[in-house]
Amino acid sequence: MKRFEVYSGTTLVGWSDLEGVDRAMATAYGTLAVADGYARIRSAAIDLRGVSQGELDLSVRLTGSGRLQCDFIHIADHSDDAAVDGVEVSAHGISAPRVDDLFPRA
Repeated sequence: MKRFEVYSGTTLVGWSDLEGVDRAMATAYGTLAVADGYARIRSAAIDLRGVSQGELDLSVRLTGSGRLQCDFIHIADHSDDAAVDGVEVSAHGISAPRVDDLFPRA
């Protein structure tokens, strides 16, 4: 399985396997395992949950490779809600590398 690194600017904020894929929407999503750098953006990620997070300058990179080209990245942090568990990251409108190349069908 491939591992993806999530950055805010130049700061590593976590990793994900992006285990879910919606090929029609060119979107991948998965659980975010947070890194130490996540503490810097956690409050903003919670405050901006459900709206544009452009100010966080988020990017996703395939570990050991380049940055994914996509329309936007979103972090859904529900750690402040006891009824919902965890932090999820999603990459929307992936254009390069192609979704089918990143996530080949089994």
